[in-house]
Amino acid sequence: MSRDLPASGARVWLRMPSGGEERQTTVSAITAGGLVVRCPGPLEGQDLPEGTPSEDTLPEDTLPEETPPEETPPEGQEIFVVWVHRDQPLQVPTRFVTVLDDPPGAWHLETTGAAETTQRRRFVRAGMTMQVELLSDDGRPPAKGFLSDLSEGGARAVVPSDWIRTPTQDFTMVLPDVDGRVTVRAYIRWLARDDQGRCKIGMHFLDVPGAVADQIRSYVFARQLSERRRLSGL
Repeated sequence: MSRDLPASGARVWLRMPSGGEERQTTVSAITAGGLVVRCPGPLEGQDLPEGTPSEDTLPEDTLPEETPPEETPPEGQEIFVVWVHRDQPLQVPTRFVTVLDDPPGAWHLETTGAAETTQRRRFVRAGMTMQVELLSDDGRPPAKGFLSDLSEGGARAVVPSDWIRTPTQDFTMVLPDVDGRVTVRAYIRWLARDDQGRCKIGMHFLDVPGAVADQIRSYVFARQLSERRRLSGL
């Protein structure tokens, strides 16, 4: 990646200036006048609605699913493309041109200005497969789950289907890989079951202490930095 445009294959966020919302996606190609990005995902910092898959890494036997198409902006819509270069968030202004067939549903964006430094809004996520411990409020034995991504505001995970008692239950989750052992309170925002006894959930964290949020944020940034170095061959 550079200060001018993100590289092909880079993770980026599309910021709509009307509301400051950000949607995560990936750069498919760099063109003469801009770039092509895959159809973006859900609002950054928000969990997916029920039944919507994550593109991040899950346990090997997780069933593949289709990602629903994102609403297409009008031609000429201003969109800021946000990415991270050497730990510095950057943005470049673009305008929406059209939807392409390859890859299916991809957006062609034309740059309209130079890249500049910015601030990331909402919560930055990192994809991963982390085993976590789930502690129910009703005294049942702990259960094991696998995170597919994590931010300081929430996470997505695959959990045993029989662990779910109510579709919006509160619980405690232990993150063993974050500073040795970090514990957070969470509640389920959405869930989607499969026919093999697994359940995908999107969770939101409750009243996270500042120190714990800092620990999670540092862990997420470290994971992202490691992934960028891996993709760069460093």
